[in-house]
Amino acid sequence: MCMKKKYTGISLIEVMTTIALITLMIAVGLAMVGRNKQDAQIEAASRELAAHLREAQNNALTGRHVDGKPACGFGVHRDEAVESRYQFFYGNIDKIVNCSKSTAFKVDNNFTSFGDSFDLPNSITVSNFGDTYFSSPFAQAFYDGSAISDSGKVQYVLTKNKGVSGKELSVYVCLTGKGEVTESKNPC
Repeated sequence: MCMKKKYTGISLIEVMTTIALITLMIAVGLAMVGRNKQDAQIEAASRELAAHLREAQNNALTGRHVDGKPACGFGVHRDEAVESRYQFFYGNIDKIVNCSKSTAFKVDNNFTSFGDSFDLPNSITVSNFGDTYFSSPFAQAFYDGSAISDSGKVQYVLTKNKGVSGKELSVYVCLTGKGEVTESKNPC
């Protein structure tokens, strides 16, 4: 009797199919990790900008003193020299006459930068960013020199280019005239 030998194991086609499936799964996984990283980066930047706006607002509400003196208010403005850099500033009570009755402001030599500046990642841009100021003691919100009405709102748009795909990802930081600061993936 002649017995045929049975080979046990896997064929070359099975090995190649398995390798192709593993490669595909790794590629999809890496793409998801990259996208999630970009999403997380822009969301972190929006949270940071919103936190700095809230800090300026809180300084105005609590009547924070700078160098032992009260301030007329606090705000955040973009550094003229470095587009991605933002700086806190305050209204110098020694230089502003009748600051509690201000209905408008202009960042000039009556306002003084203080504290650390903060930088957004280079790949993130903010459009529609004007000087934002909260007057003491009630934190009335101002944007680019004008008071924001109670029903008004300002929208800061943070944008990140998604690289090879060329798609942009945008998130929004919204400031209402009533002082509410929120972050959203949708326009305000």
